[in-house]
Amino acid sequence: MQQHQQLTMITEYSQLPLRILIVVIAVVIAPLLEEMLFRGFFQTTIRSYLKALSSPLRRWYGDKPAPVKARSTPHEATDRHSAWLSILISSGLFTTIHANTGHWPALFVLGICLGYAYEKSGSLFRPIFIHSFFNTASIIAAVLNQ
Repeated sequence: MQQHQQLTMITEYSQLPLRILIVVIAVVIAPLLEEMLFRGFFQTTIRSYLKALSSPLRRWYGDKPAPVKARSTPHEATDRHSAWLSILISSGLFTTIHANTGHWPALFVLGICLGYAYEKSGSLFRPIFIHSFFNTASIIAAVLNQ
């Protein structure tokens, strides 16, 4: 499998300033910008749009109690479905911006994890931290394998 372009650069070029710049971009800047865009903007916007589409369902059920055998109310089920659909769509968008198609399956799974972390915490801090940790681990693995 072809290595990511920045990982190739960090292993091929020995100039310390270039290596530091790549690490800063990969560990700090990329996670911040990508998570603000894909989780903070896309995922939030998609989920809001899906919730707005489900508002007729909310009006239909109103405040009626859920059936006895149901695990959740119709509102909770609709919220859960809109959350997962927004995670999947934003993960797909996140995946496609990365050029190497060989990495897409792993990046899609990473995107789902990042989206889930955002949904559960309600904060961008967790997905930014996870993304940064993932990139750091990738850099360390590339440097150790050179």
